[in-house]
Amino acid sequence: MRKIFKPLIPQYQSVQIGARIYDTCIPSKEEFDNFWFKKAGLPPTFQSWFSVSQIYVWMCLVRLRKESVEISKDTKQQLIDSFFTDAERRIRNQGIKSGKIVNDSLKDLNSGFLGTVSSFDQGFVSDDTVLAAAIWRNLLSNCESTHILRIVVEFVRQQLSLLDKVPSDAFIRGNFSFDKSLLL
Repeated sequence: MRKIFKPLIPQYQSVQIGARIYDTCIPSKEEFDNFWFKKAGLPPTFQSWFSVSQIYVWMCLVRLRKESVEISKDTKQQLIDSFFTDAERRIRNQGIKSGKIVNDSLKDLNSGFLGTVSSFDQGFVSDDTVLAAAIWRNLLSNCESTHILRIVVEFVRQQLSLLDKVPSDAFIRGNFSFDKSLLL
């Protein structure tokens, strides 16, 4: 009987693992206020929250690639599902009641998310110039400061390096953090 249910265990656990990782990777209000809004000049909008949050989700997706296929496949999906569940909650909190508008918005966000992940991946495996272009295009297009862009590129590279060093058991429990010293 145990053999029959064994394939379901990682998938079942991935829901909780994905949610724990998501909870750890969402930026704080302080970070949004002090860096993304004040220094980077992003407007305090849902789209800014989504754009910044997807960088953190993407970094965690990169880290999940290091895990076994059994853990990473379902956990990646659950991490993304947690992100989009939070996005849906935030859309509804803005007073949007129409299910069609919410669903259409989520479809648009999902399409953009897939493109953004692809461009960040290209920057990750390339050099800082390609990564900077992806970050500028998908997050900082309204920011005129190359200094801020350099900080964000350095921050992303630093975080990816730190996440790579987090032991698997700590990562899947959500026992890790991002070093925000470059941003704050």
